[in-house]
Amino acid sequence: IDDLKDRLVSGSEGSRAMREIRTRDPSFDMNNFVRSVKLDAPVVSKAFLNHDLATLKLHCGPELLERFAGIFKHFSEQGLFEDPTILFVGDVEVVEIKLLDDDPFAIVQFHCQQLKCTRDKFGNVLEGATDSIQRVYYFWGLQQEKQGVVTAEGQVLPPRWVIKDMMWQSMLALV
Repeated sequence: IDDLKDRLVSGSEGSRAMREIRTRDPSFDMNNFVRSVKLDAPVVSKAFLNHDLATLKLHCGPELLERFAGIFKHFSEQGLFEDPTILFVGDVEVVEIKLLDDDPFAIVQFHCQQLKCTRDKFGNVLEGATDSIQRVYYFWGLQQEKQGVVTAEGQVLPPRWVIKDMMWQSMLALV
């Protein structure tokens, strides 16, 4: 009964997460958040396909970077390269907002239309084709940092959102 009473008084997990988001960033706007994810989606997806850890480091948490480094090392050892062409990014949808370890955590999904072509070190196509367009569904788990940053000019920036987990799923051939 006490647990139920606590939940009724404090609200749902989503509402508690939104309160924490707004405590950390009073100017938070869900539409701007979705718009920024849509702008980051092709950059991060392309960096992932290019095995560009430097760019990914600007958007992802250390655990995810470590996982990517392992994937990229495997590709490198095999002499494999993926085509990084992103043709289109679909609408971003917020699937869930919750608290994870007392930090706001947002799960978002979107899809990209991208070329599916994996080549070896000699340029031979091993998987897909140079004109094989695929729809790839991405799911990102983004966590809001605890504090904002102060720039050299003295501008206070709100806490940023860091990609803590990324999954991709179900490649469907479009052509």
